[in-house]
Amino acid sequence: ARVQREQSDLLDHHQVALPAIQQAAGPGAGFDTLAVFESYPVDQAGEEAIAIDGMTVTGASGADDTHYPVSIIAYAQPELTIKVKHRAELIPQVVAEGIAARLGMVLDAFAGDASVRVG
Repeated sequence: ARVQREQSDLLDHHQVALPAIQQAAGPGAGFDTLAVFESYPVDQAGEEAIAIDGMTVTGASGADDTHYPVSIIAYAQPELTIKVKHRAELIPQVVAEGIAARLGMVLDAFAGDASVRVG
């Protein structure tokens, strides 16, 4: 609840316009990666709205689709689940499966030995 309150206090500062990013980064700078952490309380049964610091979340729905060639989506419902989605017109299925397999191996290695450095 504390983290949610603190985050809601920062909502006005969560966005930077793309032109401002491009101006700060300089000519030729671009990006093809997006990292998103979504953490909002939702009553999964849909029985009641959840209020946080004057903001009410009544539910969440929609698709995880983006314009990025590959998207990795992680969520806990109730256990950690990771999806690797891809745009089929840009990334062949076999390549997406390879990305998912390598990600799984990295996560297994990291979880299996706390002394392994992530980098």
